[in-house]
Amino acid sequence: TPDYDAFWLERDYRKDADAIRAAALVAHGWQDYNVKQEEGVDLYRALPSGLFKRLYMFQGAHQSPSAPNWQPLLDRFFDHTLLGVENGVNTEPPVLTEGRSATLRSTGFREEAAWPPPGTEGRRLYLTEDGGLERRAGSGSNSFTDLSTSTEERSTRIPTAETDWLFFQGAPLAENTRMTGAARLELSLEVDREHAHLTPLLVDVAPDGTTKTVSRGFLNLLYRNGLARANDVPPDEPIRAT
Repeated sequence: TPDYDAFWLERDYRKDADAIRAAALVAHGWQDYNVKQEEGVDLYRALPSGLFKRLYMFQGAHQSPSAPNWQPLLDRFFDHTLLGVENGVNTEPPVLTEGRSATLRSTGFREEAAWPPPGTEGRRLYLTEDGGLERRAGSGSNSFTDLSTSTEERSTRIPTAETDWLFFQGAPLAENTRMTGAARLELSLEVDREHAHLTPLLVDVAPDGTTKTVSRGFLNLLYRNGLARANDVPPDEPIRAT
């Protein structure tokens, strides 16, 4: 079985049916940086719409869920799918997701009718030459020298130092914003060698300047066109990377 928590049940033991059926309960930690969150989310979304399926996303790392609502859900799922108990688990909202904020490790669980939640829309911001984030595309470029000494801790402790990284900051949000999808950075860039890595961070900046990491990214530029094969980076020539 894959390295995410998925429970597959193939037989419905109700007395009035002897049909082979399938059901899935997928659980994954939002803070799992071993098996990425998309593994669980994409698995759930790829399962047929007519299948009895549940998605449980919790604020944990590469671990089993431990919130108080997990074991009762698992028990009810097995009771219904294995023993035919009509306990209503198949009529409840299919998605349970636990949120967090810049100050709280957990903001509690929310029920959703689908994932991403209905009404979700994308938001695009553009990097600017003066280190900002704007709604409209501009022109210009930025550059830095990678000294091979940078760490996430250094860059997030004093991000404006920009000793060997670039930092872009937008204006404070006008209202609380819930992020439900994955952040994606699209770049046109040049490097002076045939290989390099990109390690972007998305952070929340508090009024006092301290940061909270929201999401991490990593890309080996040799595989900027996909994982099927490596493609050398043409030094000092523009390439696209996501």
